[in-house]
Amino acid sequence: MNKYALTVPLTILSVLLGYFASSLQIEHIIGIATISTVLVAAYGYFLFLQHQKGEEKLKRHF
Repeated sequence: MNKYALTVPLTILSVLLGYFASSLQIEHIIGIATISTVLVAAYGYFLFLQHQKGEEKLKRHF
């Protein structure tokens, strides 16, 4: 699994939150952060499942 796979979404999230922090109310920022965190966590879990499938295939061949 690429160790930088989750770095890019988290970097984009922090840049967006920093940009919007000056003009939005705190409730909007918390909402954006919550939704983004759920999406990044789901993507990380998806990558984890793909990695597990890859290991199972390797075990079958050996």
